[in-house]
Amino acid sequence: MYGRASGSEENAISERRLCLIFNAKVRNLPIRLWSIGMQPFRLTERRARSGSLEILVEGEADLAVADQLEQALSRAAAQCEEVLIGLQRCEFIDSTAIAVIVHAHNKMKAEGRRLAVYGSSSQVHRVLSITGLTENGLVFATLDEALGNELRR
Repeated sequence: MYGRASGSEENAISERRLCLIFNAKVRNLPIRLWSIGMQPFRLTERRARSGSLEILVEGEADLAVADQLEQALSRAAAQCEEVLIGLQRCEFIDSTAIAVIVHAHNKMKAEGRRLAVYGSSSQVHRVLSITGLTENGLVFATLDEALGNELRR
C-alpha cells in the first residue's frame, strides 16, 4: 500500500503536479514545488577522496537551474582532477542540464581529467539511456563503480 507507485500512477501524479504548476502560473500565484511533492533544486559539494569532488544534485535539473549547475561544475573542474555528479535525489533532468554535464565532461577529458555521473533514479536513468550517455563510460550505477572506473579511462 505504501510502496512505490506504478508507472501509470507516477504519470498521473506528474500530470497533477504539472496542472497545479500551470494553474498557479496562470493565476500569478507563488509556486512552492516542494509543497506538492517536488524537491527544490539544490547542489551539495563534498570531497569523495583526495583530488576528487562530489556534487550531489537534488530536485529538478533543467533550464531554470542550468547556470547554477554549470557554475558548480566549472568551480569543481578548476579545483579537482575528478568530479563526480550524484543523481540519487535528482527527480528530473532535461536536455539543458545534460548538455551542461556533457560539456564539462568533454572539457575535463580534453585536459586529462575526469567527470563521471552516478546513482540516477530510474526516470533520470531512462533519459540518460535514451541519449546514449550510459554506453560511453560517463554514467555509473553507484559511487563505488564511478570511483573504480578511473583506471579504465
